[in-house]
Amino acid sequence: MHCFGGELGMEEYIRARPDIFFTGADGSMRSNRAMCQLAGQYAVDMFIGSTLQVDGLANSSTVTRGRLSGFGGAPNMGHDPHGRRHATPAWLNMITEPDPMQRGKKLVVQMVETFQAGVKPTFVETLDAVEVA
Repeated sequence: MHCFGGELGMEEYIRARPDIFFTGADGSMRSNRAMCQLAGQYAVDMFIGSTLQVDGLANSSTVTRGRLSGFGGAPNMGHDPHGRRHATPAWLNMITEPDPMQRGKKLVVQMVETFQAGVKPTFVETLDAVEVA
């Protein structure tokens, strides 16, 4: 399992499963960000991430009012760069139109808490990022 970054709270998973995470001699996670970005862009069928807000059209953002946390993995890993050289069954199953030119798609899974601290909802009508932009 390659991680192109880390999230707070992953330490317990990494400590419990050093057989699937790349770790150093000290047990901390190691990441080859450049290779993970390449693999993520062109080779994976599914991206799993977390986000802070999701709207009714499944757009998501980690930018919220009062918090500019940068761009999460989904915009980077979840998009289709059109350079894919192989077709897997999972990728092809995401085709929605009966068009021979239609391409497959990556599945993007976003994990969220329904409500954040202070009973702030994660599912919103309009993303805060729209106003921030």
